[in-house]
Amino acid sequence: MNVIFKKIKLLAICCLSSIGIVVILYQLSRNLNHYNNQFNRLFPPHFISYYHQTDLKFNSFYLAGFTKTHIFLGNSTAPGFMLVSNYELSDTHHIILQIPSNIAMVFPAARLYIDSPDIFIMEGRTPSILHGIYPDFLLHEYPNNQIYFNAASIISNRSLLVRAFDKETAQNMLMKSVTRPNAIIRSPGALIKMGDGIFSLDGTISRDQYNHHFTYVYFYRNEFISLDSNLNILLKGKTIDSISTPQIKISEITSEGITTLSAPPLTVNKTSCADSNYLFVDSKLRARNQDEESFEASSVIDIYSLRNGEYLYSFYVPDHNHVKMKNFQVYNHRLVALYEHTLMTFSLNF
Repeated sequence: MNVIFKKIKLLAICCLSSIGIVVILYQLSRNLNHYNNQFNRLFPPHFISYYHQTDLKFNSFYLAGFTKTHIFLGNSTAPGFMLVSNYELSDTHHIILQIPSNIAMVFPAARLYIDSPDIFIMEGRTPSILHGIYPDFLLHEYPNNQIYFNAASIISNRSLLVRAFDKETAQNMLMKSVTRPNAIIRSPGALIKMGDGIFSLDGTISRDQYNHHFTYVYFYRNEFISLDSNLNILLKGKTIDSISTPQIKISEITSEGITTLSAPPLTVNKTSCADSNYLFVDSKLRARNQDEESFEASSVIDIYSLRNGEYLYSFYVPDHNHVKMKNFQVYNHRLVALYEHTLMTFSLNF
């Protein structure tokens, strides 16, 4: 009995020691990732696998929307032109949207947004918003065009999330534009400026179609937020680097009343998207455990949990013909990457 008891005791000690070592290593890894911008990334093996690609022929396409079966692309030189493809990129077809001739719109600034079956073309300078319902391609003027905006996302066919300049606070602000009845709901505490109220707040808006929440990721600092459709803040998180203050230089052209960047800023997060409670960020900073050759030949995507803000792991999206992807979207474990004039899809193994 004593021999058996000793073996059980020894086995228990070994198990507890193993668990303790794992916990300690995990904490050391977390501390290392956040220490003095000397962070490491975690790269699981075989995380991404190649799927399909197609040549779009032109470099003016951009990602406009997704469903479980189709990818939608807009064209910056032809606002009424829409390309639709399956994820295998084997079945693509073009659609011409009908834009009313009496609509005043700055067409080079107009962007197509698809939230099937809803179709939007939005341009915030005029401002002008058109709306239609797929597969009817005749667009109509949206009833609530009372706010100028510089970024937008769809909440529903009756409400939009926009980033607009607020004169009272002299800064860009997230707002909810609602129609029927018309209303503008401001969220003054969502975006926190550091210095100026425009460039320090630059970032990307994305919607998680899984839960209809939104994320905002800053370009020039290691912060992101998650919001619900009423612009209540659900989470404030940080990316794994330590660039907490935007490294930007600003000049004012007094004669023209213009504020502009006087030098190229340090971009921390190029672009981002959200899917199924995960945030995917295209980071522009190299980690300590990344060799320069791999970093230069790929885009590195960091993944965060939108439940608690924790960094999870990273993976590479390879360059195509020595060109980095312009934008990407993750939807249902598939990644769609847009290059200069090439569209590629990958499967994510998680």
